[in-house]
Parts: sequence; C-alpha cells; structure tokens
Amino acid sequence: MTERLLSLLIEFDEMGFAPTTVCEDSEGFAVRWKERLIKQLIEEIEELEAENATLRDKLEKVRD
Repeated sequence: MTERLLSLLIEFDEMGFAPTTVCEDSEGFAVRWKERLIKQLIEEIEELEAENATLRDKLEKVRD
C-alpha cells in the first residue's frame, strides 16, 4: 500500500500539481486520472490472473 501511495504522489507531482495548485479543469482532470487508474488496475489484475494460471499449471504438473 505504501508503494502505491508513493507512486500516486509521484505521478501527481510529475503532473505539476501541489496541494496549493489550482486546476482550471478539475473535473476533466479527475475523470482522466480516474480512467488512468482504472486502466492500471485492470492491467495489474490481468498480470495476477496470468501469474495464477501459470502457478495453477505448475501445480497440476507436480500433482501428476
């Protein structure tokens, strides 16, 4: 969790925002940011599913 939070803070900083920065299109920014986060989560879930499938295959081979 700490790594994920740090990653988000770094991304936020790289976009040029600080807690006192005013964003002209905050709603649009929030939508784009949320879409990007959702995309990242989907990619991470897909990676975990692939890893699970690999581990499941290895387990089946060991059982046989």
